Amino acid sequence: MQFELLKSFAQEGPLTVVVNGDCMQATFPRNSHLLLERMRIYWPGDAVAFKRGDGKIVCHRFLGYLPTHRGWCILTRADSSSRADMPVFVRHVLGRATRVDDMPFLPEIRDRLRALMLYIPAIVQQISRRFGTSE
Repeated sequence: MQFELLKSFAQEGPLTVVVNGDCMQATFPRNSHLLLERMRIYWPGDAVAFKRGDGKIVCHRFLGYLPTHRGWCILTRADSSSRADMPVFVRHVLGRATRVDDMPFLPEIRDRLRALMLYIPAIVQQISRRFGTSE
């Protein structure tokens, strides 16, 4: 219910949320205020907020898209993690962070390049899961 309400607000315009986790600590310190805006397309390195499979809302680095038989998904990864997250359906994305504590936020080129470099291993990880092969 919480996600559907937030999603309806995000569809009307930018949405402000407060960070309460540490997985993106270097980029978004705890208690930061993020302004989220829905986009038609997300680019590698963007910080996107989405609903995980357990229902929690998180903001992680966008790596790329993944087509599945059930629809388009995105691949993400927390800056502090050593592995990509489980794929998330595009319909579960709230938006991308465009401001942090009233300051404009745009990922640096190194963040975008790193996300591109992590995209291939994330795809391989998903193929391994799907077909039960070892990495």
